[in-house]
Amino acid sequence: MNIYDFQKRWRKPLFIIGVFFSLACMFMEILVFVIPQFRMQVKCTDEVYKVRYIYVPTILNMSAVIVSFFLLTSKRVSQRVKNYTICTLILFICVVIQNLHGIYASVLSLPSLAIFVSAVFAENRLTYTMTVVSMVSTLSSYVIGQKLFDERDIYIANYIIASAIIIVAYFCSNLLLRFIYSNLHTVKKGHTNEERLLNKMRIDPLTGLYNRGGMDSIMDELIKNYDPEHTLYLLMIDIDNFKRVNDTYGHQNGDVVLRTLAQVILDMGRKDIIPCRYGGEEICVMFKNMEIDDALRKANQILSDFRSVRYDFAGDHSITFSGGFAQYDPKYSKDDWIKIADTRLYYAKHNGKNRIISIPVEETENII
Repeated sequence: MNIYDFQKRWRKPLFIIGVFFSLACMFMEILVFVIPQFRMQVKCTDEVYKVRYIYVPTILNMSAVIVSFFLLTSKRVSQRVKNYTICTLILFICVVIQNLHGIYASVLSLPSLAIFVSAVFAENRLTYTMTVVSMVSTLSSYVIGQKLFDERDIYIANYIIASAIIIVAYFCSNLLLRFIYSNLHTVKKGHTNEERLLNKMRIDPLTGLYNRGGMDSIMDELIKNYDPEHTLYLLMIDIDNFKRVNDTYGHQNGDVVLRTLAQVILDMGRKDIIPCRYGGEEICVMFKNMEIDDALRKANQILSDFRSVRYDFAGDHSITFSGGFAQYDPKYSKDDWIKIADTRLYYAKHNGKNRIISIPVEETENII
């Protein structure tokens, strides 16, 4: 799991905490209103109390929750902005409470919660921003408190205490950030070594392509994370008359042909092309993040480049392959997808070889 997966996992529970936090604030204000002796220093008429402590903060907090929800669920918003959104939501709720009930030191220091939350996302700038905003809010709550409350001496003392707590929260969060960075480096190093070993186990030693196990895991992952806006295509390849190649020129030269085909595919690049050795002389190529015309063009380019190769042991005779091309559809399983491509490969084999057969998606229902 990389840092972005880790952050994504924590954003949802933190958002839920923010929602419950805003609801809890609303219920606490209603409770104080219903039980007058709880009001303590809050001295105002019932109507003023309802507007100042129930209606306004509830509207502000729930508006922040709604805006945060749309930002967090938007595909156009970056991971970093979503991290800022979560911390800002919690800080905003804390600031609202802080500016309404700033006479209490415990309430004044509430923004320190947002500072600690920011440490989860392991970004110094985010933590620093939360701290600066918290200090500014604490100062504004002091100004507001001078107008709302009478115990000014007590309030100054509380302001100093709250400022100290916020500063301590910042330094504690910095220590936590260092701890997170240190552990992330260790985990990342271990993960890299593990990934290298896993990739080595998933690579076919002859061709340098992914082996059957690697193909299965990659295909499962692609299907699991399938997005209709980023289509997938599968090309099943079988070298024509490969048994004759082995019988005529020897198995070592047969290996040369397999390695040549693998190199032709690898020369197309690995960015959106995933080549695998399915077994024997069969190779499958997965295409992603491209239109069907581009995928077919690349598939035919592989065929053209491969049959243009001349081998010392074969003279002027070219070696070709047959291929079956299939687009992935969510209604098919992995085995269905492979079967469709394999059936089209079978058609290519029995219709002249040295070609790629691509049947429109609408017709594949008659194949399965």
